[in-house]
Amino acid sequence: MKPWAQFVVALVLYLFHMFVLSKHCIPFPVQLIPNDYGLCQSVGLDTLAGEHLRFGVIVGALLLRREEGKTGKALGGGAAVMRGRSAPWSLDRSLTAKLPLLAMLLGFAYYCSGWSALAWEYVLYGLAAAGLPLTVAMHRSLQVLLGHLVWVLAGSAILGNVLKPFFRTKESKWLRIKWRTHWLWWVVGGYYASSFLFTMADLLNQFVCPLPPDTESVVAKIINPEDNDLAALAVGSIAPCLSAPWWEEVLYRGFMLPALTLYLPRSMAVPVSAVLFAAHHLSIQAMIPLSMLGLVWALLYVLSGNLLVTIMIHGMWNSRVFLGSLLGV
Repeated sequence: MKPWAQFVVALVLYLFHMFVLSKHCIPFPVQLIPNDYGLCQSVGLDTLAGEHLRFGVIVGALLLRREEGKTGKALGGGAAVMRGRSAPWSLDRSLTAKLPLLAMLLGFAYYCSGWSALAWEYVLYGLAAAGLPLTVAMHRSLQVLLGHLVWVLAGSAILGNVLKPFFRTKESKWLRIKWRTHWLWWVVGGYYASSFLFTMADLLNQFVCPLPPDTESVVAKIINPEDNDLAALAVGSIAPCLSAPWWEEVLYRGFMLPALTLYLPRSMAVPVSAVLFAAHHLSIQAMIPLSMLGLVWALLYVLSGNLLVTIMIHGMWNSRVFLGSLLGV
């Protein structure tokens, strides 16, 4: 199937998940786990679909492994499949001397990007004072977008210059991004499975860390701008829906996960990278479900050998929040 046709099918199934499956559920006769939060009273159709496709992803990985001529016994789970798959990267141990300095440079760039967001705030105030018509919501969205782009550009420059070649995927030992392949099954199955596992992790999170959602966060205000400012919503969605999915997958699955395997066994590097991915979002309320997403996406990258898969899933995942707000889903 052509890449554009795969994209259309993935989009249709994504919208079906959002507008149909996620809006309907099957109620239970009784509450399965007694609690005061209204949980465990029903099961969503998106959860059921995700559970079936979770096993489908594993079966697909087994069939792919068989087709590629791998030897060994049939494997019974995602971790076992991962152990039977070769990594989509091939790094030289000599890189371990570069990585601590590289991590410090990336950390410094991330820190400076936070200060750049503050600088952009004053630049935008100056432009507004000079007569540029900026609403409060648009000012916020532009500040977040510009600060984020500083981080993406600085981080990309660091990786691209220190780890040459890093972004030239035909030569890179780090990244495997393959567009002209059969990625549709991985994207759709991975997205549905991510939804199911995130729901399970979020259910656990409600009991372990029952904190109210942070409705005053910058992200929450971008998703629900003052006076229903659609232009501000559109500008605010650029970073989460476009640049962030690409950059975070390059950073955490393309760079950090392979880098960790130089120090740790892959079975340990995958969960460690997932926790670091969650910690980067600076949200105690979402630490457990975000760690689950990081774990699932790391496994999907290892299994599929294609970073395009997790980039697309990540973009679909983030876009769902903004589309849901825009369309009232």
